[in-house]
Amino acid sequence: SAVFTLYTCPLPENYDPATFDPETAVWTNFTKVVVNSEIMDENGLVKISGLDPDFFYKIKEDAWAFGYTYQNGGVQYTVGDEVENPFIFVNTPKPVKFSEASIRNVFNEKTGSSSSSSDK
Repeated sequence: SAVFTLYTCPLPENYDPATFDPETAVWTNFTKVVVNSEIMDENGLVKISGLDPDFFYKIKEDAWAFGYTYQNGGVQYTVGDEVENPFIFVNTPKPVKFSEASIRNVFNEKTGSSSSSSDK
């Protein structure tokens, strides 16, 4: 699994791609998205639909990385002439054992000793 935070910035009234700088724009936290292999298609893609075209979007991978090496600095924008779509994040799997998936609890029944009348 990977966790991403999406941010929004309203499209300025007199938007000029030559002067708009996404690094200095004011971004508002929009939502978090958890991506895992269960929701990916056969090409490893996850689609987020219903985003408002009157906003720019920024996506940033959260530093939550149990089973892979986190892609530090992985910020991408839907701003400017070269919109990256789809956003592509590449992570390298770690050699991690997911032991909680393989631990089996075994409970044994023990018989208790009855208390004698002198213990009362």
